[in-house]
Amino acid sequence: MSSPPALRESEQLVRDLREGEPCRRVEAVRALAACDPGAEGALCEALKDRHPAVRIAAAQALGEVGTRDAVPALTGTINWSQRPRSGPWLIRFGMVLYPAWGVLIALSIWGFLSEWIQLLLLPLSLLIVAQCLYVSYHFWSGCQDRLHHSRLCHAVAVALGRIAKRDPAPELRLAVPYLNAVAADSLIHTERTREASREAAARIQSVTAALSTLPVPAVAPQAAPGELPRPAEAPAPEAGGLPRPS
Repeated sequence: MSSPPALRESEQLVRDLREGEPCRRVEAVRALAACDPGAEGALCEALKDRHPAVRIAAAQALGEVGTRDAVPALTGTINWSQRPRSGPWLIRFGMVLYPAWGVLIALSIWGFLSEWIQLLLLPLSLLIVAQCLYVSYHFWSGCQDRLHHSRLCHAVAVALGRIAKRDPAPELRLAVPYLNAVAADSLIHTERTREASREAAARIQSVTAALSTLPVPAVAPQAAPGELPRPAEAPAPEAGGLPRPS
C-alpha cells in the first residue's frame, strides 16, 4: 500500500499528465512508471494523448511496467488512421484550375486573349501559387504524421514483446495480426519499426504456443434497458381489509 506522500505525488503526476504542457506530460509519464506501478490505467489513457511524444513515452513506460491488462490499449494504438485534412475541396479545385491556367497562358502567348482577360492571369497565378503551397504543407504534414506513427508503433511493438516475456497471456495473440501488418507495410513504417514488429510477433507466438487452446476472455455484453427485470409492485390492500382505529 502506498504511503500518503507517495499517493499525493502520484495524484499530482496524474494531474500533470492530463493538464500540463507536452514536455511536462512526458516527464509525468516517466515519473509514474518509476514511482507508481499501479498507474497502468493512467498510462493506457496517455496512449490517446494528442501529442505524439506523450503517446510514445506512454508506450515505452508500459513496456517497463505494463501487464496483460495493457494489451488491448497497446493493440488499439497500432490501428491508426490518417488524421482528417481540412479543405479537401481546394485540392480538387486545383485539378480543374491547373489545366485552365495552362490554357489561358498558352492563349495569352499566342495573342488570342484581350488585354482585360490577360489582367486576370495575375490573380489566377497567385491563386495557383497559394494552392501549391497548401498542397505542399499538407503533404509535409502527412509525412510527419506517418513518421510519428512509425515511431509509436516501434515503441508499442517493443512494449508488447516485453509484456509477452514478463506476463504471457492468451490476450497477446490478438496483437499478432496488427504486428504482422506493421511488419509488412514498407510505405509508412521504417525498417527499424518493421523489424521490431516481426520480433514481437515471433516472441508472442513462441510464449503463447502452450496457451493456444485457452480462450481469450471476452467483454460481457451489455443488457438493454428493456431486458432488465422490473421490480414488482406491492398489491394495494382492499378497503375492507384495513384495520379501523378504535
